[in-house]
Amino acid sequence: MANLENRGVLIDTSVFIAHFRSKSKGNTHFQEAVKTYSNCYISAITVYEMELGALKAKRSSDLEEILPLLEVIPFGRPEAEQAAKLDKELTEKNIRVGIRDVFIASTALVHGLDIVTENVRHFRRIKSVKLSAISVA
Repeated sequence: MANLENRGVLIDTSVFIAHFRSKSKGNTHFQEAVKTYSNCYISAITVYEMELGALKAKRSSDLEEILPLLEVIPFGRPEAEQAAKLDKELTEKNIRVGIRDVFIASTALVHGLDIVTENVRHFRRIKSVKLSAISVA
């Protein structure tokens, strides 16, 4: 893999879910991202999704284990404005992705970050988003 130490990457919810379900925690896309990139980020939308999943399952949050390795990017006005534009474009092209993925993609676009995801098929529908080589390897 190319030296990406000065680049950052936004890690999608699907990567965390796969990591926590894996029996081999040292061999996941999450671990590969942390080893490859000097700056790893998580969207506030992913924090929401992870917390919601824990609450629904009536278990403690997994985030305490991983948050020390990540910086949380809030979902504010620039991300919301980008999301509105992206959602309009996708709707006009009759491309269906969940609104949360639109929010995550918009966060990546605003901050100039590639996305690491297990959901490559879904995020490839959003042509303006660049997927990390980790996702497509």
